Amino acid sequence: METSEGNPASGGAATSVREDPQADTRNAPRRNPARDGWEAISLLSPCAFFWTFTAGTTIFAEILALAFSLLAWGRPQPVFLLGWLIVASLTAAAASFVGARIHARSWEKQKSLEHIATVDELTGAPNRRVFASRLDSEVDRCSRLRSALCVVFIDIDFFKRINDDYGHQVGDRVLKEIYARLEENLRLYDFIGRLGGDEFVMGLPGTDAEAAASVAERLRESVQRNQVRDLPPVTVSLGVAELGSGMSADQLVRNADMALYMAKNNGRNRTEVYLPSAGHSPS
Repeated sequence: METSEGNPASGGAATSVREDPQADTRNAPRRNPARDGWEAISLLSPCAFFWTFTAGTTIFAEILALAFSLLAWGRPQPVFLLGWLIVASLTAAAASFVGARIHARSWEKQKSLEHIATVDELTGAPNRRVFASRLDSEVDRCSRLRSALCVVFIDIDFFKRINDDYGHQVGDRVLKEIYARLEENLRLYDFIGRLGGDEFVMGLPGTDAEAAASVAERLRESVQRNQVRDLPPVTVSLGVAELGSGMSADQLVRNADMALYMAKNNGRNRTEVYLPSAGHSPS
Protein backbone atom coordinates (compact mmCIF):
# COMPACT_ATOMS: atom_id res chain seq x y z
CA MET A 1 0.00 0.00 0.00
CA GLU A 2 1.36 3.40 -0.88
CA THR A 3 1.61 5.92 1.90
CA SER A 4 2.12 9.66 1.94
CA GLU A 5 3.24 11.96 4.69
CA GLY A 6 0.47 14.09 6.17
CA ASN A 7 0.74 17.21 8.20
CA PRO A 8 0.90 16.23 11.88
CA ALA A 9 -0.05 19.68 13.02
CA SER A 10 -3.31 19.55 11.14
CA GLY A 11 -3.98 15.91 11.95
CA GLY A 12 -2.97 14.56 8.55
CA ALA A 13 -2.91 10.81 8.00
CA ALA A 14 0.25 8.99 7.09
CA THR A 15 -1.68 6.54 4.95
CA SER A 16 -3.43 7.45 1.73
CA VAL A 17 -6.19 4.91 1.12
CA ARG A 18 -9.10 4.35 -1.20
CA GLU A 19 -12.40 4.83 0.62
CA ASP A 20 -14.32 1.60 1.06
CA PRO A 21 -17.85 2.08 -0.35
CA GLN A 22 -19.24 -0.54 2.04
CA ALA A 23 -17.48 0.77 5.15
CA ASP A 24 -20.43 2.68 6.64
CA THR A 25 -22.69 -0.35 6.41
CA ARG A 26 -20.12 -2.81 7.65
CA ASN A 27 -19.23 -0.73 10.68
CA ALA A 28 -22.75 0.06 11.83
CA PRO A 29 -23.19 -1.04 15.48
CA ARG A 30 -25.48 -4.00 16.02
CA ARG A 31 -26.89 -5.77 19.02
CA ASN A 32 -26.52 -9.47 19.69
CA PRO A 33 -30.05 -10.97 19.95
CA ALA A 34 -28.78 -14.39 21.04
CA ARG A 35 -26.77 -12.95 23.94
CA ASP A 36 -29.63 -10.66 25.04
CA GLY A 37 -32.06 -13.60 24.89
CA TRP A 38 -29.95 -15.84 27.11
CA GLU A 39 -29.51 -13.06 29.65
CA ALA A 40 -33.29 -12.57 29.78
CA ILE A 41 -33.83 -16.30 30.35
CA SER A 42 -31.26 -16.28 33.16
CA LEU A 43 -33.01 -13.38 34.85
CA LEU A 44 -36.40 -15.12 34.63
CA SER A 45 -35.15 -18.49 35.89
CA PRO A 46 -35.59 -17.73 39.65
CA CYS A 47 -39.24 -16.81 39.01
CA ALA A 48 -39.74 -19.96 36.92
CA PHE A 49 -38.13 -22.06 39.64
CA PHE A 50 -40.44 -20.56 42.29
CA TRP A 51 -43.70 -21.29 40.46
CA THR A 52 -42.63 -24.71 39.16
CA PHE A 53 -41.44 -25.94 42.55
CA THR A 54 -44.48 -24.56 44.40
CA ALA A 55 -47.03 -25.99 41.96
CA GLY A 56 -45.29 -29.35 41.64
CA THR A 57 -44.82 -29.83 45.38
CA THR A 58 -48.40 -28.78 46.16
CA ILE A 59 -49.90 -31.17 43.59
CA PHE A 60 -47.74 -34.06 44.81
CA ALA A 61 -48.68 -33.37 48.45
CA GLU A 62 -52.38 -33.22 47.60
CA ILE A 63 -52.18 -36.57 45.79
CA LEU A 64 -50.59 -38.11 48.90
CA ALA A 65 -53.32 -36.56 51.08
CA LEU A 66 -56.03 -37.98 48.84
CA ALA A 67 -54.44 -41.43 48.98
CA PHE A 68 -54.21 -41.24 52.79
CA SER A 69 -57.86 -40.13 53.01
CA LEU A 70 -58.99 -43.08 50.91
CA LEU A 71 -56.96 -45.56 52.95
CA ALA A 72 -58.00 -44.14 56.35
CA TRP A 73 -61.69 -43.32 55.76
CA GLY A 74 -62.50 -45.07 52.52
CA ARG A 75 -63.53 -41.82 50.87
CA PRO A 76 -62.15 -38.27 50.38
CA GLN A 77 -62.43 -35.92 53.34
CA PRO A 78 -62.93 -32.37 51.98
CA VAL A 79 -61.95 -30.61 55.22
CA PHE A 80 -58.80 -32.70 55.58
CA LEU A 81 -57.86 -32.22 51.91
CA LEU A 82 -58.45 -28.44 52.07
CA GLY A 83 -56.40 -28.06 55.23
CA TRP A 84 -53.61 -30.20 53.79
CA LEU A 85 -53.67 -28.14 50.57
CA ILE A 86 -53.23 -24.88 52.49
CA VAL A 87 -50.38 -26.25 54.60
CA ALA A 88 -48.65 -27.84 51.62
CA SER A 89 -48.99 -24.70 49.50
CA LEU A 90 -47.56 -22.40 52.17
CA THR A 91 -44.71 -24.78 52.96
CA ALA A 92 -43.83 -25.26 49.28
CA ALA A 93 -44.04 -21.53 48.61
CA ALA A 94 -41.70 -20.74 51.52
CA ALA A 95 -39.20 -23.42 50.47
CA SER A 96 -39.27 -22.39 46.80
CA PHE A 97 -38.89 -18.71 47.72
CA VAL A 98 -35.74 -19.50 49.68
CA GLY A 99 -34.47 -21.69 46.85
CA ALA A 100 -35.18 -19.00 44.26
CA ARG A 101 -33.33 -16.38 46.29
CA ILE A 102 -30.32 -18.68 46.68
CA HIS A 103 -30.39 -19.36 42.95
CA ALA A 104 -30.60 -15.64 42.13
CA ARG A 105 -27.75 -14.74 44.50
CA SER A 106 -25.61 -17.53 43.04
CA TRP A 107 -26.30 -16.35 39.49
CA GLU A 108 -25.54 -12.73 40.38
CA LYS A 109 -22.27 -13.74 42.06
CA GLN A 110 -21.27 -15.83 39.06
CA LYS A 111 -22.00 -12.96 36.66
CA SER A 112 -20.06 -10.58 38.89
CA LEU A 113 -17.02 -12.87 38.93
CA GLU A 114 -17.22 -13.30 35.15
CA HIS A 115 -17.43 -9.54 34.73
CA ILE A 116 -14.39 -8.93 36.94
CA ALA A 117 -12.39 -11.61 35.12
CA THR A 118 -13.18 -10.41 31.60
CA VAL A 119 -13.93 -6.68 31.67
CA ASP A 120 -11.77 -3.64 32.34
CA GLU A 121 -13.25 -2.04 35.44
CA LEU A 122 -12.78 1.58 34.37
CA THR A 123 -13.98 1.62 30.76
CA GLY A 124 -16.07 -1.55 30.52
CA ALA A 125 -13.94 -2.79 27.63
CA PRO A 126 -12.92 -6.45 27.36
CA ASN A 127 -9.54 -6.88 29.01
CA ARG A 128 -6.23 -8.02 27.49
CA ARG A 129 -6.83 -11.72 28.23
CA VAL A 130 -10.23 -11.76 26.54
CA PHE A 131 -8.93 -9.92 23.48
CA ALA A 132 -5.91 -12.24 23.17
CA SER A 133 -8.12 -15.33 23.34
CA ARG A 134 -10.47 -13.99 20.68
CA LEU A 135 -7.57 -12.94 18.45
CA ASP A 136 -6.03 -16.43 18.64
CA SER A 137 -9.34 -17.92 17.49
CA GLU A 138 -9.73 -15.40 14.66
CA VAL A 139 -6.16 -15.92 13.44
CA ASP A 140 -6.74 -19.67 13.31
CA ARG A 141 -10.08 -19.26 11.51
CA CYS A 142 -8.89 -16.66 9.01
CA SER A 143 -5.73 -18.66 8.26
CA ARG A 144 -7.81 -21.76 7.46
CA LEU A 145 -10.30 -19.84 5.32
CA ARG A 146 -7.63 -17.55 3.81
CA SER A 147 -9.68 -14.58 4.92
CA ALA A 148 -8.35 -11.12 5.74
CA LEU A 149 -7.83 -10.00 9.33
CA CYS A 150 -6.43 -6.73 10.67
CA VAL A 151 -5.45 -5.41 14.07
CA VAL A 152 -5.59 -1.70 14.89
CA PHE A 153 -3.70 -0.24 17.85
CA ILE A 154 -5.07 3.00 19.29
CA ASP A 155 -3.05 5.21 21.64
CA ILE A 156 -4.19 8.52 23.16
CA ASP A 157 -1.69 11.26 22.35
CA PHE A 158 0.09 12.88 25.33
CA PHE A 159 -2.14 11.07 27.81
CA LYS A 160 0.40 11.45 30.64
CA ARG A 161 0.28 15.20 30.11
CA ILE A 162 -3.53 15.11 30.45
CA ASN A 163 -3.21 13.28 33.78
CA ASP A 164 -0.51 15.65 34.99
CA ASP A 165 -2.28 18.87 33.93
CA TYR A 166 -5.92 18.00 34.64
CA GLY A 167 -5.80 15.12 37.11
CA HIS A 168 -6.51 11.42 36.91
CA GLN A 169 -10.29 11.86 37.15
CA VAL A 170 -10.25 13.80 33.88
CA GLY A 171 -7.90 11.18 32.42
CA ASP A 172 -10.38 8.46 33.37
CA ARG A 173 -13.18 10.36 31.63
CA VAL A 174 -11.04 10.64 28.51
CA LEU A 175 -10.44 6.88 28.50
CA LYS A 176 -14.17 6.19 28.84
CA GLU A 177 -15.00 8.61 26.03
CA ILE A 178 -12.42 7.09 23.67
CA TYR A 179 -13.71 3.58 24.36
CA ALA A 180 -17.29 4.71 23.73
CA ARG A 181 -16.19 6.17 20.39
CA LEU A 182 -14.45 2.92 19.45
CA GLU A 183 -17.43 0.79 20.43
CA GLU A 184 -19.75 2.89 18.27
CA ASN A 185 -17.75 1.87 15.21
CA LEU A 186 -17.70 -1.87 15.87
CA ARG A 187 -19.46 -4.30 13.56
CA LEU A 188 -21.14 -7.35 15.08
CA TYR A 189 -18.09 -9.53 14.41
CA ASP A 190 -15.38 -6.95 15.27
CA PHE A 191 -13.84 -7.10 18.74
CA ILE A 192 -11.98 -4.70 21.00
CA GLY A 193 -9.89 -4.72 24.15
CA ARG A 194 -8.03 -2.42 26.49
CA LEU A 195 -4.39 -3.39 26.81
CA GLY A 196 -3.81 -1.09 29.77
CA GLY A 197 -2.91 2.53 30.29
CA ASP A 198 -4.10 4.56 27.31
CA GLU A 199 -3.85 1.78 24.71
CA PHE A 200 -6.79 0.05 23.06
CA VAL A 201 -6.73 -2.54 20.29
CA MET A 202 -9.36 -3.58 17.73
CA GLY A 203 -9.64 -6.77 15.70
CA LEU A 204 -11.30 -6.46 12.27
CA PRO A 205 -12.08 -9.86 10.71
CA GLY A 206 -12.74 -9.89 6.96
CA THR A 207 -10.96 -6.55 6.53
CA ASP A 208 -7.73 -5.98 4.60
CA ALA A 209 -5.13 -3.32 5.39
CA GLU A 210 -6.61 -0.74 3.03
CA ALA A 211 -10.11 -0.99 4.46
CA ALA A 212 -8.75 -1.15 8.03
CA ALA A 213 -6.79 2.06 7.39
CA SER A 214 -10.03 3.71 6.25
CA VAL A 215 -11.71 2.59 9.48
CA ALA A 216 -8.78 3.89 11.52
CA GLU A 217 -8.78 7.24 9.73
CA ARG A 218 -12.50 7.77 10.26
CA LEU A 219 -12.02 6.97 13.92
CA ARG A 220 -9.07 9.37 14.24
CA GLU A 221 -10.99 12.15 12.54
CA SER A 222 -14.05 11.49 14.69
CA VAL A 223 -12.03 11.83 17.89
CA GLN A 224 -10.35 15.04 16.68
CA ARG A 225 -13.56 16.59 15.35
CA ASN A 226 -15.99 15.70 18.15
CA GLN A 227 -14.35 17.04 21.29
CA VAL A 228 -16.26 16.65 24.55
CA ARG A 229 -17.22 19.67 26.63
CA ASP A 230 -15.28 20.03 29.90
CA LEU A 231 -12.54 17.72 28.61
CA PRO A 232 -9.18 18.80 27.17
CA PRO A 233 -8.61 18.43 23.40
CA VAL A 234 -7.75 14.82 22.60
CA THR A 235 -6.23 13.13 19.56
CA VAL A 236 -5.21 9.54 18.94
CA SER A 237 -2.50 7.75 16.98
CA LEU A 238 -3.26 4.46 15.26
CA GLY A 239 -1.24 1.57 13.89
CA VAL A 240 -2.67 -0.99 11.43
CA ALA A 241 -1.34 -4.44 10.55
CA GLU A 242 -2.79 -7.21 8.38
CA LEU A 243 -2.47 -10.95 8.98
CA GLY A 244 0.04 -12.52 6.61
CA SER A 245 0.54 -16.11 5.52
CA GLY A 246 1.82 -18.27 8.37
CA MET A 247 1.71 -15.34 10.81
CA SER A 248 0.89 -15.90 14.47
CA ALA A 249 -1.34 -13.72 16.61
CA ASP A 250 1.69 -12.47 18.54
CA GLN A 251 3.44 -11.40 15.35
CA LEU A 252 0.31 -9.64 14.10
CA VAL A 253 0.09 -7.68 17.35
CA ARG A 254 3.79 -6.79 17.19
CA ASN A 255 3.38 -5.49 13.65
CA ALA A 256 0.44 -3.28 14.68
CA ASP A 257 2.47 -2.06 17.64
CA MET A 258 5.37 -1.12 15.34
CA ALA A 259 2.96 0.78 13.08
CA LEU A 260 1.68 2.66 16.14
CA TYR A 261 5.26 3.44 17.16
CA MET A 262 5.88 4.98 13.75
CA ALA A 263 2.68 7.04 14.00
CA LYS A 264 3.85 8.51 17.29
CA ASN A 265 7.37 9.14 15.99
CA ASN A 266 6.01 10.88 12.89
CA GLY A 267 4.11 13.49 14.86
CA ARG A 268 1.08 11.71 16.42
CA ASN A 269 -2.58 12.23 15.47
CA ARG A 270 -2.10 10.04 12.40
CA THR A 271 -2.52 6.51 11.07
CA GLU A 272 0.34 4.26 9.96
CA VAL A 273 0.09 0.87 8.24
CA TYR A 274 2.72 -1.81 8.73
CA LEU A 275 4.20 -2.83 5.37
CA PRO A 276 6.07 -6.17 5.32
CA SER A 277 8.02 -5.09 2.23
CA ALA A 278 9.39 -2.15 4.22
CA GLY A 279 10.85 -4.54 6.75
CA HIS A 280 10.64 -3.02 10.17
CA SER A 281 8.43 -0.04 9.71
CA PRO A 282 5.73 1.40 7.55
CA SER A 283 6.78 4.19 5.26
